[in-house]
Amino acid sequence: GTSSVVSWLVLVLVGRVSCVQDQAPGDGVAICTDEIVNGEPNPFFANRPVYSANERPLMDSRDYNRLLQESGDAYVPWQSLDRDNNNTYMVATEWTQTSSATCAGIVTVCGFSEGAQENWLITQHINTVLPGGGGERLRKVTVQLEGTLNGCDISRQCRQSFELYKWETSAIDRNGATNTINYVRVGRVSPSVTSGVMSFVDSHDIELGTTGGFYLGVVDLTTCVTLTRILILYYVCPEETSELISRPESQSLEGSPSVERVCVENSSTESGANPILICGARGEWQVIKPCLCNPGYQLDSSQDMCSECPEGTFSSGLGNGPCETCPANSEGTGTALSLCPCLQDNYRAPYEGPSVPCTQSPGPPSDFRVSNVTNTSAVLSWSPPNDSGGRPLYEILYTITAMGE
Repeated sequence: GTSSVVSWLVLVLVGRVSCVQDQAPGDGVAICTDEIVNGEPNPFFANRPVYSANERPLMDSRDYNRLLQESGDAYVPWQSLDRDNNNTYMVATEWTQTSSATCAGIVTVCGFSEGAQENWLITQHINTVLPGGGGERLRKVTVQLEGTLNGCDISRQCRQSFELYKWETSAIDRNGATNTINYVRVGRVSPSVTSGVMSFVDSHDIELGTTGGFYLGVVDLTTCVTLTRILILYYVCPEETSELISRPESQSLEGSPSVERVCVENSSTESGANPILICGARGEWQVIKPCLCNPGYQLDSSQDMCSECPEGTFSSGLGNGPCETCPANSEGTGTALSLCPCLQDNYRAPYEGPSVPCTQSPGPPSDFRVSNVTNTSAVLSWSPPNDSGGRPLYEILYTITAMGE
């Protein structure tokens, strides 16, 4: 109704007035970050970006109503710094905010027509001390930028790239971190475009020391670009149980050392040691020494545990395949069998595996004959037994034993 429309209008206005960016992460505006605001469902929350299980955002420009300070704003310490000083009354050449839409901090710069440019966009301070109280610092973060190059081509003397800089410091600079001598270059964003307006998504990894925080500078050196999103994040390998290994959350580091974990119940590695994993650079688990279901067990339909072989089936070795049906003339009573023993008076040859059917002993030879008898020799002959016991005739061996007087 009308009252709800009015209440949300008030919420939006309050959100804009109180847009106080202090230190990321965790300083986003409630109207952009919270599912419930003032006890009411937040309609803007549905448009909030969704992060994957292995992403941990430190700062997302979409968590704020505005990035740059305007008249009447509280303290909003993103800075637009014009280092070339060639603004005119007609053209503002530095970074400016171009959208007043809620939770859509969009900035643009396009002063190349006024000559060579050096315009800095400086974020608020970003805390890189990991949560949990251990004081561990992030040693690498990823910067993702989304935007468009606007009519920027060679014929218009407009560069098709811009620069990224960082200043590592543990403290918030209340002067806006505008002393650019503190910054070091960490990369160049060069979207692939030849002419016209072209959207892009670009990603850069930034190595960090142990200071526990930094400022990011996006520097225009005579281009024409609109940034619709700036996201700074790091990757983790998420907590999960998969491939029969229980895995707690681990930070993703390039060149991460291998770590030992534990196989889930009823599984083990081929060597009997603990499984070995590595947390990859983009938050993907890499299994070096896997776990397999123990004999008598098979991989469950959930793919993350081993279940007993049901009655009448067996599994003879380590593996994640299904249990086999007990072969003929064997007993499959009970569960978790690694072998189906032969029924009474049934046998397997010593060289036969557990998947081979059991058979009975063959009967005696038939049509036994003695011929060509002399003082020192005789010729014995016979036919195969009438009952082979279930075995192929070529597998029946005959033994002749000489008996004394």
